[in-house]
Amino acid sequence: APLARYAAGNIAVPSNKESPIPALASLDSIPSAIARDLPLWKGIRALLLTEGNEPRKPRGVDVRLGFPNEKTPEAMAAKDAFKGLLEELAEWPEFVQELSKAGKLPRPVFEDKDWEILDALLRVLPIAQRHLDGVFAARGEVDYMAVSMAALDSLGSELDPTDLMLSLDLRVQHILVDEYQDTSQAQLFLLKAITSGWEQGDGRTLFLVGDPMQSIYLFREAQVGLFLDAVNSGVGVVKLDFLRLETNFRSTGPIVGWVNGTFTSAFPSIEDSFTGSIRYSPSAAVKKGDDAPAVFVSLYAGRDDRAEAAGVVEIIKKIPDGETAAVLCRSRSHVNAVVEALKAESISFRAQEIDSLDGRSVISDLMSLLRAMAHPLDRVAWLSVLRAPWCGLSLSDLHALCSCDTESPVARLMMDPERRARLTADGQERLVRTSARIQEALSQWGRAPVRSLIEGLWIALGGGACVEDEPSMRDAEAFFGLLDPLGSLCSQADLRGVTERLEKLYADHGGTSQTRLDVMTIHKSKGLEFDHVIIPGLGRRPGNDKNKLLLWMEREDGLLLAPIAKQGEKAPAPIY
Repeated sequence: APLARYAAGNIAVPSNKESPIPALASLDSIPSAIARDLPLWKGIRALLLTEGNEPRKPRGVDVRLGFPNEKTPEAMAAKDAFKGLLEELAEWPEFVQELSKAGKLPRPVFEDKDWEILDALLRVLPIAQRHLDGVFAARGEVDYMAVSMAALDSLGSELDPTDLMLSLDLRVQHILVDEYQDTSQAQLFLLKAITSGWEQGDGRTLFLVGDPMQSIYLFREAQVGLFLDAVNSGVGVVKLDFLRLETNFRSTGPIVGWVNGTFTSAFPSIEDSFTGSIRYSPSAAVKKGDDAPAVFVSLYAGRDDRAEAAGVVEIIKKIPDGETAAVLCRSRSHVNAVVEALKAESISFRAQEIDSLDGRSVISDLMSLLRAMAHPLDRVAWLSVLRAPWCGLSLSDLHALCSCDTESPVARLMMDPERRARLTADGQERLVRTSARIQEALSQWGRAPVRSLIEGLWIALGGGACVEDEPSMRDAEAFFGLLDPLGSLCSQADLRGVTERLEKLYADHGGTSQTRLDVMTIHKSKGLEFDHVIIPGLGRRPGNDKNKLLLWMEREDGLLLAPIAKQGEKAPAPIY
């Protein structure tokens, strides 16, 4: 502290406006871990560490740090003492690492630019909310937050409750909330509103069930810290008795032992409701099992999806008959190679929302057929129709048909005798057969339902005969089902709607209730049990959502906002 005060007193503030060292002029002890003392920590960091967060070298001590090159006894003694301190600093790497983080912390006060950002947000967000409500109304859809906010609005406030709130207060006697670790702040507000009139001992009960170690819905604004708040402070006016369950009825002893040993050190050692830090809670197994290893880890030198998929298939082949198995993944893309390997080995499996229909060959051909019929100038779609298996024109025939004419619709070129003559004999035969069926369908376009026209044309062209297997036929049937709402018209907006709905459809691989193998995401597997669980793709880093305009975290007493800077720009300070 005396050396810090000496350095601060020797730095000329007007010429070192950016230096945090002058903040140490009154330092008399180690600062506290509170926001008010952050300038002191930044001053200590600037004094002891370089801009690269490395410990300063003794030879780098000069007037810029507040140690002038004077020959007075005081100046020489201070400089020598500070150099000795820097030499000792090399023995404390953990302290250096923690101190370096102080330089990244934002100022805990509003600056002018922060007020400007906040003012802009307060003006823009209500307008955006109204536009969002309009989109919800037009589409007949809402998101999770909209449901929660609508529920809160329907109850009113504590001072001005609605009739619904008064009715619920009289009728609701017991509330059970499952998976409480995935509660959001908006859902907590709703729970507090419903229980706001409760009193201790009035016979009404609130029962919360959850496991904070299983919180996986942060993307839905879930905050696991709310679980800790409930344990420590209850929910609103309702105080809770906390009961920790430590008995595992599902897994055998070797699995539970491996999990306890592995994850105890993987979880934080200190719990914190603000950051959502949760300590690992070990469990004891009821099913003892044998002493054989129950968990196996396969390591690869580098990413090799095919090799990993082959390893998964080999494991599945060794699973005894009658035992269930599941391949779990963090995201659907992590099991693409596994799904292909299972199909190649003709292994029956059930896939829950894994293998998207979008991009499958039969669906791509049908989508091209729909786009071509809906828009005569969509050249890519028309050429795709002629290239599809039901017609199968070669690339050279396609070029001969359309070369030197980029303006005319492909349908008109198909009927041009001079253009047809340029094709090979095989190409001419294919084109004549396809053109006749397409022209017949075009004559009915706008008069008959879109589904019946597209499905009938696909069958007439021989599309059904080109499908390889039964699952692909089911894929085609699912596509035709998307066309039912269109009636006899199909605009560009309708095409976009079909494309959007198609992205939410997934392939049916023909699994039945007797199928012993499931492929699904970890989110879908919650609450299920399997004899064997395989988790590929653990070496992959989860994708970061870099498209968010604003990072924010909801707090009961406010909002923490972190504006995102454009690439190459300095990020604005957070707003509290």
